[in-house]
Amino acid sequence: GIAHTETNPSATQVLHAWQIWIEPRKPQLTPASWIRTQSTSEMESGKELLVAPGGESGSAKIRQDARMYRLSLTENDCVSHRVKASRALWIQVISGHLHAQGTILGPGDSGCTERPGVHRLRAANAPVEALLFDLG
Repeated sequence: GIAHTETNPSATQVLHAWQIWIEPRKPQLTPASWIRTQSTSEMESGKELLVAPGGESGSAKIRQDARMYRLSLTENDCVSHRVKASRALWIQVISGHLHAQGTILGPGDSGCTERPGVHRLRAANAPVEALLFDLG
């Protein structure tokens, strides 16, 4: 297994940390972890691939049929994601409010669908930070 602890090096700023666990496709694989830090000034608007089976586009490599994207949307900004047959989309909102298929999701809310097709996600009246999972 993995032993891991989180600490906040700042005495004045709040730390928001998420631990995400996805089971590997085969048992008994050697555990691995990945830590990414990024300053707010480095963030760009849109959809950024963070984790993928092949580790493409600078993403972390995962031993599972799963991709994880970071969404960073400005007010009323939209992104689309295509869900293929036999796959699922999971959204986890970190901050802001996100319109997803007629539902408004707020901080801490999540939503999922297994319906194939293009799904549009739109920030409400403020910026949104969210994680999008494409799961096989």
